[in-house]
Amino acid sequence: MENNITMQEEQQSAVQTDRAENDRLRELLREDSELQRQFDRMVSRSLATARGKWERERDAEIQQAALIRDAEREAALEGREAALRSRELRAEALQQLSLKGLPMELADCLRFDDPQAAEISLSQVEKAFRTQVDKAVEKRLRGHAPKSSQQAAFTAQMRSALGLK
Repeated sequence: MENNITMQEEQQSAVQTDRAENDRLRELLREDSELQRQFDRMVSRSLATARGKWERERDAEIQQAALIRDAEREAALEGREAALRSRELRAEALQQLSLKGLPMELADCLRFDDPQAAEISLSQVEKAFRTQVDKAVEKRLRGHAPKSSQQAAFTAQMRSALGLK
């Protein structure tokens, strides 16, 4: 509490000292017109310097904001271009899948980052798909193992006994 009172007293004392100095300066300036002109020039230069600094800072802020807006626009444009490129590559891949007689669902397995990646992934998917189809066909063509001659004779006897051909 005493610190607050002491600080307030110090602030009041400083304000009173500033007022007294300002009053003395005004009195001197009123008495001496040359001193008044010099003071006016100094204040004008200070104001011009401060105004110039403020304008430079404002211009720098405006340029920075313009750069940020340009960067945001460019990023948005690049994003739209990438999405468009991806859709075009997907459409082309769907057409290639159709021409090669492959299921359209395989398009979900492809990459559409760039044309080379799309082409490579399409060839890899096609190779894997064809390999699996070939394996399935071979498995089905194998069928069952041939029956032994005894089993064939038994089957023939059964058929004749039942009257079947």
